Amino acid sequence: MTAGVVELQPSPGSTTNNKDKTVKKIAITAALCAASLLAGCASTGNQALANVDQTSVDQHLIKGKSTKADVLAYLGAANSVTTNNSTPAGETWMYMYASSQAKGATFIPVVGLFAGGATGNSKVLMVFFDAQGIVSRYTFSSSNNDTRLGPPAANTVSTSN
Repeated sequence: MTAGVVELQPSPGSTTNNKDKTVKKIAITAALCAASLLAGCASTGNQALANVDQTSVDQHLIKGKSTKADVLAYLGAANSVTTNNSTPAGETWMYMYASSQAKGATFIPVVGLFAGGATGNSKVLMVFFDAQGIVSRYTFSSSNNDTRLGPPAANTVSTSN
């Protein structure tokens, strides 16, 4: 041994070696992958609406021409069907879809309390049929949502009655 140089040797009971480090890295990576698969997104409602926008609806639903069979072929079964027996008689079919995806920061301890949240999208399509089962009109709405965790923003006003 030369002066000023110290060689460190693992003690006989030490288990720290490259194989153990590799196993730990694999375990941590697997845990992170599993967490990312378990956390994330959810959706509910009519999945046919997931990729539908106003242009697509306008192309497929033609007032005075499209029938119940056409709408059923385009979107499948409605989430809700209401019969209108008054004037004008007919039915209203309602299609709903909502999705949400958690932000990655939500899962970071402490940081998630302030920077976490979720983004989402919701869509509602109401199709009105006349007594002959022909589309008389329809309405489509789509909204994007951004939900944050943590303290409310400084300009938030809260009221209660």
